[in-house]
Amino acid sequence: MKQLDSALISIARADELEPNQSDYLLAYGNVLFRSKEYTRAAKKYSEALAHQKISEIPINEGHVFFNRGSCWLRLEKYEKAKTDFDSAVEIGYQSAMVYHNRATALIRLEKRDLACADFNQAIELGSSKSKKYLDKYCD
Repeated sequence: MKQLDSALISIARADELEPNQSDYLLAYGNVLFRSKEYTRAAKKYSEALAHQKISEIPINEGHVFFNRGSCWLRLEKYEKAKTDFDSAVEIGYQSAMVYHNRATALIRLEKRDLACADFNQAIELGSSKSKKYLDKYCD
């Protein structure tokens, strides 16, 4: 926890010195996420996406959508989570965890057929934990 506190101080200072840089905002969001401050992390991810066009260092927007979707998932805002995971997939961010997390949101939204397809896609991309969920939720 001390490392997270130190990281939070450092990244907040970097953000002050060079505001609106997407890479700093992404890092800031990541530290907040690890600190379980999901609402604040989602806000930083949103800022990172908003400032992407003016930032000096580009970020992988798909990864940011995935991270923000993961915040919404933990905050039980399943529709927002699904929307962000959809955006990640649409722009080509292919990760087993994107599909697994979207499937989890879909289960909570009672869209079992779509969730099962995503669990299968996650398995194809190498997720070992998705098999357990597939067995639990899908016929």
